[in-house]
Amino acid sequence: RALLTLEAVVSGIKFRKQVVDKLLHEVSAVRRADDHLPFDIWALVLIRACGDAKRQAEVDRIFKQKVRAKLLSKALMRSSLVRHADALKPYFREFRSLANLCMVSHDAQLAAFGAQLYTLVFKEFADDC
Repeated sequence: RALLTLEAVVSGIKFRKQVVDKLLHEVSAVRRADDHLPFDIWALVLIRACGDAKRQAEVDRIFKQKVRAKLLSKALMRSSLVRHADALKPYFREFRSLANLCMVSHDAQLAAFGAQLYTLVFKEFADDC
């Protein structure tokens, strides 16, 4: 089921700029941690994977803002990945890049989140590393 959802979103992202704009707007508009869903993480990762350098930078900025505002939690990241590793396998690199983006930050909160995400990503994708 997750694989079909991801394929549909990727198709929309690749062929419709409005889909990307709407997804980024909706994810950016979330103001409470409890309102974020695993799909929000998937959308950011898919946009980053399919987008050009400008879109990747936009996703990176949104992701860091969400982490700094404590709107993305380890639990959300876990629910985004656990039991979905097979469907998300093609996007392992993007998850790793987001983790690395945070880990190399001078911001202690971002660095700690990045380390947790890095550990989670490698744990979930252990068979693929």
